[in-house]
Amino acid sequence: MTLVSVIVPVYNVEKTLNRAIESIIKQSSDQYDLEIILVNDGSTDSSSTICEDWASKCSEIVCYHKENGGLSSARNYGLKKASGSIISFLDSDDYFMDNTFFQVIPFFIENEIDIAVFGIEKGSLTESTKLTVTDRIIDNKEKNIEQLFTEKAVDFYAWNKIYRSTLFKEIAYPEGKLYEDVMPTYQLVNASSRISYHSIVGIFYFQNPDSIVYQHFNSKQYDNIDQRKILLNSIRIDYPQLLPLAISKLADGYLSTGYKITSVKGNETEREQYLTKIRHDIKNNEEKIVGNKAVPLTKRMALRLLLMNGNLYNRLYKLVLKK
Repeated sequence: MTLVSVIVPVYNVEKTLNRAIESIIKQSSDQYDLEIILVNDGSTDSSSTICEDWASKCSEIVCYHKENGGLSSARNYGLKKASGSIISFLDSDDYFMDNTFFQVIPFFIENEIDIAVFGIEKGSLTESTKLTVTDRIIDNKEKNIEQLFTEKAVDFYAWNKIYRSTLFKEIAYPEGKLYEDVMPTYQLVNASSRISYHSIVGIFYFQNPDSIVYQHFNSKQYDNIDQRKILLNSIRIDYPQLLPLAISKLADGYLSTGYKITSVKGNETEREQYLTKIRHDIKNNEEKIVGNKAVPLTKRMALRLLLMNGNLYNRLYKLVLKK
């Protein structure tokens, strides 16, 4: 039987952890075996106890405890412990839809797939949006890299994909960083020969307002730009024909991070420090962005406004995106 290892980083998620674990258990099938790896990353709430309780009553579940090191550290730890030939990740405030694995994994095995991608539903308890892809297999690396940029249901997420475990032999998640999915996802897709896309909605991505990604700006959130710059440099070398898409993604990073920087209240020194930094970055890449047809005119105008008037940019960003 093929063994599927599902790695779940756990940190202070006592409210949602049971739901996440239950959604994995529901993926059980007589066509493959499940191994559920809970990595307690130094939780200070009851998450640790919840993990132990599940491990004691469910043979598929194993629980590990480690000092807090962040999401990437927990994923890398889980990868070292995983025994499966297929790997999947689930963040502990998200959950899989019923029968996701049953619909994807037999196809994965039969067609010798390296990565399988499925659609997502993202939102909150009150509202959500579904993003799906067309059923197909793509054997062309450049086309698969292009999907990361152009398909919203694909993107650089780690958790809406299932992987052949051998891909992780030389690839790990960058520890101590936010937006840690970007480069490993690129590297994993670039190392793959055969990727399948599935039209099912396979996972619910819970946009938790308490998550650091959705909170007001702090210095680590500049990783959103730094990781995109690293990606751009890799694309320049590996797939120069896709450079306009990488530049457009960097522009998006400037826009979203610029909003968070201009939202800073009570710490004018930090606000001005990072506003100066992002403006310097934008100016260094402005010529590439302005001449890039992949960046819509509205976004180019928004970047120009960010360079000139941070407060007005912030107000218009809120108005347009209804934040």
